[in-house]
Amino acid sequence: MTYGVHLIFGEDFASQNFCFALKYVGASLEVGIAEGISDTQEIIKEARKMGVQEVVLRPLSLNEIKRLINSYYSIELKEKEIFERIRLYIREERFEDLFLYIMENASDLSASDVHIFAEEPYLMIRLRIRGRLVTFCVLDSKLLPTLGRIIKVRGNVDISRSLRPIDGRMELMTNQSLDIRFSIVNTIHGEKYSLRLLDNENIPRSVNELGISEEEINQIRNMLLRESGTLLVTGPTGSGKSTTVRCFLDEINDGNRHIISIEDPIEYTMPGVTQIQVDDRTHNGFEEGVRSILRQDPDIIFIGEIRDEVSAEVAMKASITGHLVFSTLHTKTAELAIERLENLGQEKSLIYEAISMIINQRLVGESCEHCKRRISYIGEEILPLSVKNGDMIFESKGCEHCNYSGIQRRVPVMAIVEIKNRKLEHCFEDQSIQQKIIRRFHEGKISLEEARRFL
Repeated sequence: MTYGVHLIFGEDFASQNFCFALKYVGASLEVGIAEGISDTQEIIKEARKMGVQEVVLRPLSLNEIKRLINSYYSIELKEKEIFERIRLYIREERFEDLFLYIMENASDLSASDVHIFAEEPYLMIRLRIRGRLVTFCVLDSKLLPTLGRIIKVRGNVDISRSLRPIDGRMELMTNQSLDIRFSIVNTIHGEKYSLRLLDNENIPRSVNELGISEEEINQIRNMLLRESGTLLVTGPTGSGKSTTVRCFLDEINDGNRHIISIEDPIEYTMPGVTQIQVDDRTHNGFEEGVRSILRQDPDIIFIGEIRDEVSAEVAMKASITGHLVFSTLHTKTAELAIERLENLGQEKSLIYEAISMIINQRLVGESCEHCKRRISYIGEEILPLSVKNGDMIFESKGCEHCNYSGIQRRVPVMAIVEIKNRKLEHCFEDQSIQQKIIRRFHEGKISLEEARRFL
C-alpha cells in the first residue's frame, strides 16, 4: 500500500503550519507552503526531526494547501483498528471484505455518499458526512479495477461496459442492511464510483421531524389538507427537496387515497404508494410514465421532478382537474419557478390557477450541542452577519456525538410562498432564506462557516 511522503508531518502539525510534504527530490524533501502564512523555520525544524537533511520550500496557494491536507489525511490514520483491518484485507487479498468494511464504516459514520476514484498514484475513498467531504482512506490506485468489478457485480451491471455513464442499485448486508444507489462515470484516471446510502430508517417521516418552525408546520399542513392544487419544492441540487416531499406524502398517506409517483431514480420506497421507476432501456421512459399517471385513477400525484414540457403540462392539468400534485424544480427562488414553467410552454394564467404553494429551501447544518462553545471571533468584519473582530460567536469543534463534524443534523431552511388571487404571496415576507440563516447564526444554532456558505 502506497501512502506517500506527506505523512512525514502529522495532520495537526500540517494544519497548524499550513504545509504539506509533497515528494523527495534526490536527497531533498519538497514541502508545499502558504507563502507569508506558514512558519518556515518550524517546518524545517520538524522535517529535520524526521531525519530529512535538506528541505525545499515550494509556495502554493492557501486553498491548495488546505485541499491537500483535507484530501490526504484520512480517518483510518486516526483509528488504529480501521487502519489495521484495511491492511489485513489487502494483505490477504480479501477485497470483497474490504469493500463491505468501507461501506459498513460509511454507514456507521452517517455518510450519505461514498466516492471511490483514482488520483494517481492513489485510490481515494471519500465520504460525505453531514454535507462535508472527508477522506476515509487512501489506497493504491491499482485496487480501483478490483473494487469496480465488485460494485458492478453486486449491482448486476455488465462488467464489460465502460466509457459510458452507468447507474445502478444494490443491497448490502454488513452490520445492517444497506440500500445503495450508485453512479459510474469515466474520467481521465479511470472510472469514478459514487455510491449514495439511502437511509430509510433515519430520514424524517413527517412535517414535525423536518426541524422547521411551528408557524411553517401549520402553513404546510393547511396546504396538505387540500383536495387539489400543486405544491412545488424548489432549490439547488442537494437541498433536500425529495426528502421534504416524502415527509408530505407520509403525512397524508392514510390509505384512503391512491398516491402514485414517477421518479428517476426512486430513492426511498414508500409503503402504500404506487411508485413508477423510469427506465428508458425497457421503454418505460419518463414521458410515457408521466402520460400514463392520469389513467391510473390517482388522488395524489408525485412527479419526482418537472423537467420537460410533458411533466409540466401533466402537473398543471392534473391540479386543475381535482388532483393534489407534488413535484420539485431546480430553481433558486419561487419567482424563477414560475419563469421556468413558462419556458416549458405553460401559460401564466394556467400556472397561477394550478399552483397553490412553492417552498424554496436550502439544507443547513445545525451545530452539535455537545461540543458547541463560545469563542472570540478573530478576523475582518462580516457585514451581512453583523460580526466584527472580538465578537463572541458559537463554534462546534467536533466530538464523538457528531462524528467530529461539528454538525448535529441537517435541516431545511425554507421560504414559503403561496399563490393567492393569481399572484405570489409571501407568507413570511420579512423572513427570506438568507434572513433566517442570519437569525439562526445569532441564536447559536449554526456556525459562522455554515452561515457564510449561504451569504
